[in-house]
Amino acid sequence: MGTGIVADAAATLPRTFLGLRDAATVVWSGAALLLVVLTVSYVRQRALRGTPPIRYRPSSSGRRR
Repeated sequence: MGTGIVADAAATLPRTFLGLRDAATVVWSGAALLLVVLTVSYVRQRALRGTPPIRYRPSSSGRRR
């Protein structure tokens, strides 16, 4: 969401500065790349684990293990 704010601010400023739009594009691209890397690593980690997370069932005494 912050990168969208940066992009909007850079595109809608009444005055433009040399390299402003390019800098905003770099920030937005970096955030998009980071999102892709984190998504791929999460999916890879879940696939390598191969099992769902452990869900604890209460014991007969009602306490967690």
